[in-house]
Amino acid sequence: MELFYNIYFPIILVFFTGISIKLFIIILNYFKIFDIPNKRSNHILPTPKGVGLILSIYIFGSVILFITYGKIHNELLKEIVLMMLALSIFSFFDDLYSISFLKKLFFQTFIVFLSIYFLDSKINEFCYTIYNKQIWKINFYSFQILVQVFIFLFWMWVINLFNFMDGIDGMTATQVITFCIGMIFLATQKQIDDDFSYLGIIIFSIFLSFFYYNKPPAKIFLGDSGSTSIGFLIAYVIILTILEQKNFVSLIILILYHLSDTTYTLTKRIIKKKNIFSAHSEHFYQQKIRKGFSHADVLNKIFSINLLLALFSLIYYKSPILSIILSILMVIYLLKWLGNQKKKINADK
Repeated sequence: MELFYNIYFPIILVFFTGISIKLFIIILNYFKIFDIPNKRSNHILPTPKGVGLILSIYIFGSVILFITYGKIHNELLKEIVLMMLALSIFSFFDDLYSISFLKKLFFQTFIVFLSIYFLDSKINEFCYTIYNKQIWKINFYSFQILVQVFIFLFWMWVINLFNFMDGIDGMTATQVITFCIGMIFLATQKQIDDDFSYLGIIIFSIFLSFFYYNKPPAKIFLGDSGSTSIGFLIAYVIILTILEQKNFVSLIILILYHLSDTTYTLTKRIIKKKNIFSAHSEHFYQQKIRKGFSHADVLNKIFSINLLLALFSLIYYKSPILSIILSILMVIYLLKWLGNQKKKINADK
């Protein structure tokens, strides 16, 4: 049975996800559900969007199947993937009708609050363990509140971080694929929860199939229904790893470029007193596209750096300082390359 869950099921998942995406493209084209290019867009043709809902349904169903048959032991994951699916469904309506930012923020807040409630026992256990070690004069209740506030802010940040960074063909797919590769190996090395190996296999298989249709030039876009939901799930993986006091630093390394680009860009907008919630084209990868580089050029560079970050994340538990230094240097190099003023002629998009 191990062979089925590790080899055969992922192959089946890739196949059926691919068929579903192809059918969904036909449906979206029929109903003319497109991402229409505007002056801020990085694409020039109307492209179907919203396939993230299909991917979320497959993730939900696969996780429930693995829990039912005892491959994933963490029952809490049932509630988490249910919250992910609810967020994906809501965001799909945003893909269709462009829901106002405040309504989206309210719903995301609601989902994250519920998820924190489901994590209550894990949070309490973490607080009791850490509180005895902390040196600041603060009562336990206040410490608990601080931890919950941190979890809320981090969860909301990662959800929107993935939404902000889903701006060129293949971007989110390759980030998720490299995150899953790292997550699977970290779980097999007992650096994080064992269940994350199977969760990684599930998400990897689904997004590998999606990448086939989303690689440059993209035939379909993930949409908010996919970027917010996968951001939610990746944030959960990191948060649970922190609460279980396992190797969360390696997981941070896996998304270090996404974190760095978004944090720097939004901090800069805050300093310049710009509205951080309004659409813009100031991310490093967006600037590179606008300088004449193709989606494939930018994606290949980011993907290669993400693969290196995955490698560095795996050596963290043996050489933590070296791993962190190399990871930071790689991200600085990538940001410098993306920010370089040199223009390239004959972009493919």
